[in-house]
Amino acid sequence: MAKWYNAEHYDRNREDDSTFFVHATSYIDDTLARQKAPFLATLMTRSNHYPFNFAAGMSDEEKRKPLTERINYTMNYADRQLARFIHSIEHEEWFQNTYIIILADHGFPLGENGVSTMNGGGFSNVTWIPFLISGKGIDAKRDTATAAQMDIAPTILELAGIAVPNIFMGHNLLRGYGEGLSLGAYSRVTAIGFDGYRLIAKYPLVNGETPWLFEEKDTHQNKNLAPNRPEEVKRLKGILDTLIKLSDYSLERGM
Repeated sequence: MAKWYNAEHYDRNREDDSTFFVHATSYIDDTLARQKAPFLATLMTRSNHYPFNFAAGMSDEEKRKPLTERINYTMNYADRQLARFIHSIEHEEWFQNTYIIILADHGFPLGENGVSTMNGGGFSNVTWIPFLISGKGIDAKRDTATAAQMDIAPTILELAGIAVPNIFMGHNLLRGYGEGLSLGAYSRVTAIGFDGYRLIAKYPLVNGETPWLFEEKDTHQNKNLAPNRPEEVKRLKGILDTLIKLSDYSLERGM
């Protein structure tokens, strides 16, 4: 965290989402909002995270239940605490000119595609996450265009009215660029979503390994098209390799 922030502090007495949101609300009201200037607050909750036993009030019996039951418990708990947080600030004057953005950092595999660990691949069970924006001028609708976390920064900048050159690989999600482009890399697995397909590949590939290719609408990624569409695999892998090299180059030089 020290790479992006000039100060960081973690208080274990505020780990569960209920206590955390209470303190976050106080900090926003007492510190950020009092400055009478635009502010950005990033809140990262913990309760709905592995090992999924950290919701306030969970009994020892509930903590010993199967993983899927614990996930349902902590997910519902986190949703309730988020609702309480929004209700606690929605009548503040500054809230009427505020955008609330809700997203996850990753999913969690439960054996789909033969994967049950976070490092097992870039399949949808790990990489597809909820992303919601609520605020002035945004009508209620659902958009299923391909998107990625690299699109978040340019979206926030435009919402904030900050006109700067787009140095990101992503784009503003509210502009409606059709199907878009998504790019991801995690634990030596890379993925690209483009032109209605999603390619997932280990990086770098070694002898005998092949990528996976799915249609974007195949949300559970049940049908691997790679063996039957080698030209599409080759095309997307070429784009993916080029974008990764550009990304590595910019990161290595601090661009």
